[in-house]
Amino acid sequence: DADGLATNTSSTVYSNNKDYITWKNVSTDGGTGAIDSFSDNNITHGFRSANDNDYMECINCMAQSHYYGFYRVAYLTDCVALAHYYAIYQGYLVDRCIAMSGYTGIFGVDLVRNSIGHGASTGFYNNDVVLNCTGLGGISFRPYAGDFIYNCSAEFGSYGYYGGFNTNASQNGMISSSFVTH
Repeated sequence: DADGLATNTSSTVYSNNKDYITWKNVSTDGGTGAIDSFSDNNITHGFRSANDNDYMECINCMAQSHYYGFYRVAYLTDCVALAHYYAIYQGYLVDRCIAMSGYTGIFGVDLVRNSIGHGASTGFYNNDVVLNCTGLGGISFRPYAGDFIYNCSAEFGSYGYYGGFNTNASQNGMISSSFVTH
């Protein structure tokens, strides 16, 4: 805007419906607007793709101090996200990444592998397949409706692995060869 500051709904990097954009070694910092009260939420994005199927890719990138660190970025490799609400939100593949946030570290991704997820609420939430990862947070891992967690470690949380929203087996994920330490 006119004063050179971001607005309260801005995206630092946005695909704007362009397909197959790859970002390498890019760091984003901030994304704020005017705050009028303690309950204001500035919905900002570090890297934002309009849709998963824009196939945006980030390699060795960092997003910090945004509401969403990486939003619907299809492929993340060797990235770091430090966000207020969701560090990584939706996508196809997250590999060798670190995600930390005030709510959920990694949410709604098709395949997460070899990564660390931390959220004050949940480290890994509603991801289809989570493989060889370490989860931290109130709930380290929360699978739902056919999600799979393999060879993972839950550390220092209130709940290492937390099921679906009821006792119906079809709404709970599968956890195999994983452990909890406290």
